[in-house]
Amino acid sequence: MSTLQALANGKDFIYIVSRVFDFTEKIKAEDIEKAVINGITRAMREVGIVPQKDAPITFVPFRDTVQKKTLDQSASQTHNLTQRIYSEDIERLYKLFALVGFFDGLSKDEGICMELGYAFGIKKPIVLAITDFVRADYKGVLNSEHIADPVIEAMASKIVYEYRIAETEGTFREQLQASLQTLFTRVEEEVYLLGIESVKKNQSPCPQYTKIPLTKYDVYIDFGGGMFEWQRMLQEQLADKLCTMGLRCAISDRFSYYTKFTNNTAIRQLGWQDIDKAESSIVIITCSDSLEMSSGTAAIQGFSRAKGKKILLYDSKTTNIIGDNHYKSSRNLMIDYSADKTVSIFDEIPEVVENLLIN
Repeated sequence: MSTLQALANGKDFIYIVSRVFDFTEKIKAEDIEKAVINGITRAMREVGIVPQKDAPITFVPFRDTVQKKTLDQSASQTHNLTQRIYSEDIERLYKLFALVGFFDGLSKDEGICMELGYAFGIKKPIVLAITDFVRADYKGVLNSEHIADPVIEAMASKIVYEYRIAETEGTFREQLQASLQTLFTRVEEEVYLLGIESVKKNQSPCPQYTKIPLTKYDVYIDFGGGMFEWQRMLQEQLADKLCTMGLRCAISDRFSYYTKFTNNTAIRQLGWQDIDKAESSIVIITCSDSLEMSSGTAAIQGFSRAKGKKILLYDSKTTNIIGDNHYKSSRNLMIDYSADKTVSIFDEIPEVVENLLIN
């Protein structure tokens, strides 16, 4: 059981998420980490808990794993190393008190989204900080504005949204820094409240997800939630093929299923519907065919991994991501290693699904 005392003793962690590919992204991770530490230690002081000296409260991927050692590894060693990175990240996720961090960018980091879904699957709170001024809505649908994929909106315990530039005196840079400080103050407060609430409940506060799906499926297909026509077409084609094999199938439709919007609750409901379908299925098929895997699909994959589902990843990409010393991966390693099987040819999917169901 994850508690504030376990966090203070270094047995559990607050998992810090942020893109960590370039220098500025790594700096952002450490900046928000400071706000997290300030908030949680304030909660500890208030309830009389003393953090164990030198016990880590937070975990920051890349910095706190062997990931940075990829710079020193030969090509023959990198596969085992990336497996270790994945295993270390999953181990920390399983010791989670909460997941907190940046969720910026029109294209969300697929590894972060997988970790977010995993955290949700093991019922841990998720606090996301977003500074993008760009939002989205459904074309032709009133009151449908949202800042994240409906699945993400459903999974997040709290989204701290701060995009307006502070109207203070000083240079533009100083105004931006003031805006960031406002964001960090709000994140600090949310983390403080998580700590206080955990003392009342004697455990890390869980997301509000208690619905038990009534319909059972053999297969759930999530190709980006059906945002694009090619995704909707391929989902339907694949579902038709699997149905002729006698399988019960469900497809993602959070971007193709329109409802009467009245407020943001309707957006989250679209996310819940796809989460419910994944929860009630045996095999989950995801598609990663885009520059970054759809944020909601990646989160569904993480959720499904946490729930012990069988995951088939359809990845027809013809290029690899290449890092230092020839580290190669088709996708983010959290996506690659969380799948049970990866298929690159669409017509081969039904046979692999059949084998997964048998085995």
